[in-house]
Amino acid sequence: MVKAAVVVLAAGGSTRLGRPKQLLPYRGTTLLAHAAGTALAARIGPVLVVLGADADQMPGALAGLDVHTVVNAAWRSGMAASVCTGLAAVEQRWPGTLAVVLATCDQPLIQPKTLRALAVHVTGGATIAACGYGGAVGVPAAFARTRFGELLALRGEEGARRILLTHATEIAVVDCPEAAVDVDTEADARGLDRFGVRNDGDS
Repeated sequence: MVKAAVVVLAAGGSTRLGRPKQLLPYRGTTLLAHAAGTALAARIGPVLVVLGADADQMPGALAGLDVHTVVNAAWRSGMAASVCTGLAAVEQRWPGTLAVVLATCDQPLIQPKTLRALAVHVTGGATIAACGYGGAVGVPAAFARTRFGELLALRGEEGARRILLTHATEIAVVDCPEAAVDVDTEADARGLDRFGVRNDGDS
């Protein structure tokens, strides 16, 4: 039985950027490959990448990485569809998985140790663990199997944040100011060069 799987959400249409953020160059690779590499370096369990917009352009970016992919055909409907698609694929591929860690492809400063810490919390008794930054909590976040039903009930633009708000007092918080850095606009993309991070599994 798989204890935990990492689901990298990478299906969005990058509307604010105007081009696929997944393929933006970053530290000699792409944001998508970097996120997948971070998930693999965490050594939590299998890694599933949810693709959607421009899905036909993404496999090349993941070449050589030991990740599984699934396409969210309803990516235009909002984040909820990607969460549901990813979780359904985890259930199909690894039945009985005890927890999932949800990550995104556009938070380049996330470290493997952060994903590991989230997984440890939800495989050790907590039902939800999330990153704390900017006075709030958010993704990356991890959910025990007892919360899968709530994830699958998300609709439209609802992401995991709604569940985090509902269960705010029950969350195991992992301090992660790096999670506040994400890539949404052209200005964000231009600023990527100033960030440096190594995914050596112990970072």
